[in-house]
Parts: sequence; C-alpha cells; structure tokens
Amino acid sequence: MSSARDNIVPRSPRLCLIDDEPAALRAMEFVLRTNGFTWLYAAQSWSEASNILHHTPCEVVLMDINMPGINGIDALLELREHWPDSLTIMMTGVSELKTAVLAMKRGAADYLTKPLNRDELIHTINSVLIDKVMSDELGMSTAPPRPSQNLRELQQRLSPFLPHGLPETLQPSENTNATQTELSQQLAAYLADPANYARQGLTLQQVAQELGTNTSYLSRIINQSANMNFRALLNRIRLAAALQAALSGALKDLTLEGLAHSVGFRQRTTFYAAFRAVAGRTPQEIFSHT
Repeated sequence: MSSARDNIVPRSPRLCLIDDEPAALRAMEFVLRTNGFTWLYAAQSWSEASNILHHTPCEVVLMDINMPGINGIDALLELREHWPDSLTIMMTGVSELKTAVLAMKRGAADYLTKPLNRDELIHTINSVLIDKVMSDELGMSTAPPRPSQNLRELQQRLSPFLPHGLPETLQPSENTNATQTELSQQLAAYLADPANYARQGLTLQQVAQELGTNTSYLSRIINQSANMNFRALLNRIRLAAALQAALSGALKDLTLEGLAHSVGFRQRTTFYAAFRAVAGRTPQEIFSHT
C-alpha cells in the first residue's frame, strides 16, 4: 500500500518571492530554479507583489517580514483576505522571531530565518505544499486541537513522541525497503537522545548529515511515517520531554522559559506557539491545573 505522501508535491507550483533586496531575490531564484521550480515571480514590494497575484495567483508566497511601506503582518492579513489559498512562508531575521511566530498565528504556513539555508528553503516549501495536499485530499482537519484539561492528559496525547514511542511513531509504511526501514530506526534512536533533540537550532540538514543521508530523502521518511514535517515532529518530541520532566518534578525549580530552554526551544515565543498548537491552550492554563 503506497503512502498518501508519495509524489504529491505539485509538479509546477507557482511561487511569488517578495524581498526588497535584489541580491536576495536573485539568490532565491537561482536556488529554486536549480531545484526544479520554474514558475517564479519576483517582487521588491508588497504593491508589486499584489499586482502579480491579481493576475497570477501563486500556490506559495515567500515574503520578507520587513518591507517598505507595509509591515509583514499587515501584508499577510491582506494576502489571507484576497488569496486565502496561497501558502505564506515568512522570511525573518533572528531578532524578529517573535513577529514570525505572530505571523504563524495569523495564518502563515511557516517561516524561515535569514540568511536562508538552501536545503531548509527547499524542504520548507515542499513541506507546506505536502501538508496542503494532504489536507485537501484526505480531509485532514485544520481546526484547532481539542483543548487539553491538564498536564497528564496532554502527556498521554504526546506519549507517541517520548523515546519509547518514537520507533512506532516513525515506523515506515508497508511498501518501504530495507534502507528506508533502517533509516527510520536510526532517526528514532537519534531523536530519542536528549543530546540531539534538546540541541537548540537543530535543523533537518544537520540531522541528515549526521545520519549520512540527504534532507529530501529524510524529509520524505518523516512525512511518510509521522504524517508531519520535521519541525512539527521535533516540537512534539520536545514538548513531550518537557511534560515528562515537569510531571516527574525533575525540573521543579525552573520557570516555564527555563523548561522550554532545557528541551531545546531557543525562544519562549516558539515554545508557547508550539504548545498551544498541540494543547489548544497556553502553558500557563495547563500548568495551573496540575
């Protein structure tokens, strides 16, 4: 039985690239064209981009969070209103991560930090396209998760992402070969190790290099087995570890921010956004019911 994620990225998605730096646009266009993306539309301002989108709606919009004349959040809201089917990936500097997280709450599909990494760029575009196709074709719900009532209920929900549950969570589909099965097992062992999942700034590219494979192949393994992209998987593993530590009392003297840092979240805002995406409530609301 073939996986629903096999070969489901659209063959020729249209991409709109928005950045006020011409050199950045040229670099993105070069990377994307060399990776098979041919329908590219570049703009140096939101007004120029909106004119393009009026004539040629695009499946994916990559937008710098800082643009002349309008901020990224306002542009995103306008984009969501007029082109709700476009998937938006925000591009941001490290100092603007809080705004990027806010953008995801406002409907952005994902975000990338500058300077862009070419493998992360391709992986993120493919991931948001895959998630959209899966949602459309399989009727996957995009509604908010059912709110958890307390830590123990949330821990049970996240138990497949604890070390003992990862081998089954990352079990490949029936039609995979021995190489894919072995890589899935290696990935489960790798991500079960706190020295790996709690490493701040861990990327798909780093994991692929350390496992001796490439990002595209590893991304496909994750998509097929866990039905999510690498970032979503890593967030759930980290959240599961944080809840286990909190319930065991091992980190009882830590603040929520300290707890987040201990499992690999670099920014408190990222931890809060990931927590709410899974629990349907804020960390404070859940921890107050302990």
